Amino acid sequence: MRSSPFWRGRTRRFSHSVVAPLGLALVVGCSGAIGELGSSDKDGTQSPGGATGPNGTLATSALPLRGLTPFELQNTIRDLLGDPATELGALQPLVIKAGVETANSSDMAWSGGRADLLEQSLFAIASRVVKSGKLAACAAASADAVCFPAFVSGTLPLLFRRPVTKEELAVVVAVAESNTAKLGRLEAMARALELALMAADSLYLTTLGPLDKATGELSPYELAGRMSYVIWGSAPDKALLDAAQSGSLATQEGIETQARRLIADARSERGVARFFLGWTGVLNLRSRTKGAGPWTPELASDSVTETSKYIANWWSGQAPTFASLLQSDRSFLNQRLADFYGVTFPAPGPGGDGFQPVTMPAPSYRSGLLSQASFLATSTAGPGSSPTLRGRWVLENLFCLPQTPPDANTVSKAPAHEAGEQTRDYHEKLAAADGCKGCHVNMEATGVPFERFDGIGKLRLQEAGKDVRVNTTLTMGKDADGSYADERSYFAALGASSVVRSCVAGSLARYGLGRVPAEADAATVKTMGEKLGTNAREALLTLVVSRSFRVIAKP
Repeated sequence: MRSSPFWRGRTRRFSHSVVAPLGLALVVGCSGAIGELGSSDKDGTQSPGGATGPNGTLATSALPLRGLTPFELQNTIRDLLGDPATELGALQPLVIKAGVETANSSDMAWSGGRADLLEQSLFAIASRVVKSGKLAACAAASADAVCFPAFVSGTLPLLFRRPVTKEELAVVVAVAESNTAKLGRLEAMARALELALMAADSLYLTTLGPLDKATGELSPYELAGRMSYVIWGSAPDKALLDAAQSGSLATQEGIETQARRLIADARSERGVARFFLGWTGVLNLRSRTKGAGPWTPELASDSVTETSKYIANWWSGQAPTFASLLQSDRSFLNQRLADFYGVTFPAPGPGGDGFQPVTMPAPSYRSGLLSQASFLATSTAGPGSSPTLRGRWVLENLFCLPQTPPDANTVSKAPAHEAGEQTRDYHEKLAAADGCKGCHVNMEATGVPFERFDGIGKLRLQEAGKDVRVNTTLTMGKDADGSYADERSYFAALGASSVVRSCVAGSLARYGLGRVPAEADAATVKTMGEKLGTNAREALLTLVVSRSFRVIAKP
């Protein structure tokens, strides 16, 4: 087993004058570079970006350290400590470049002001766990001397995703014991738990270098951590760590057995939902300005919940395909969203969060993921619709065709808006204008099927006194080329396209690998694209059992 003291890295003093025995210090950063995505605009929508090597070439190996995202850290605390850890949501960056949290973006590093906020949040969480959560029994006056050490012994290996030494266990226990007289039992134990949560081995997915320099493969424990955080968005469970310890994760059969178990677990729903929230750009919804009107922070939050529940329900189906993700009359709404969509909301059952499964009434113009308010609001910059921005998203994220923003000279040649013209009328002029049509022909053609939805995703059947037109014809030389009368037939064509599935598979691979797929990953990505057409769970399995997934350096 490879391990190092979990207090390695830059040091930080305790708050509130808490004594740190044995020279232990909190960690808020790690030595070594944390990579950035290569996008040139603030939210990464210009191009997929990625880690780059010499002369701008794509790097073929993952960087050695990746900080857990707030989402992953929150799930870890929920699963291991039973606390909702809701305050960690405030640590989510406003913008995730290219929508990929796991690709070693420096924006996700736990340093500076974010580390200060993290420490405050983790102490509040640790205090609740001690007072009323899993540690409450150990905090009681009648608790025996082995209660807290036993808790630490069972929790620390799961938190660190590897076996821990007696010395490491002793350090955490000593923090509680040595500070009890000064701070009282409750706060002393909370500080000890905070210490463990702030440790580098907790906050960072460490890859300390391959055991075998010839293969460059992760250790079984490192592989266990990567598997659980990609599939579950959370820490490994005991069964996965036991598989690492037994040597099972050193075999292809053992890896597949565990991967199938993790994918079959309900926790995989939240991990997969998180990928699609990033892929659609919905993670950046808070950065969009929509002005006054019906779009409120509460409605925005509801819309993200709708999409998360929709994806989770799709994923748990008998054989989820990418096509079925884009085509469904069913979703999950609460009363506020139902009012926004203009549909009848069924009487909610007892308990729950107010969301109910709802079938959109005919004629329904909403069909699947790309017709939900969260995506529609994210895919435009303001309250108005934009065939250009929505078409650009389709080209980049469904067809893997990066679009370059126009220079100032080109923008100056754009035609003027005329009174009374529909949004589509203006964008058709853009698609025909000299200097503009080279880019806008395809952007407008792929963006106009969304025109029945304004910039906040609200249905509009008329604009400027005329019926909104959503028919389109694609002529890109791809298998989705053809004429489509409405958004439903358009979404069906996108879902059936092998080109689109291959592009989406590349995005899923980038999410799972934490880097841009390289030439060596091409066969894996190709198979993933094929599996998205029959069962998306098998597509994720293909990635996790691939050699690409367990290699951190080019052999």
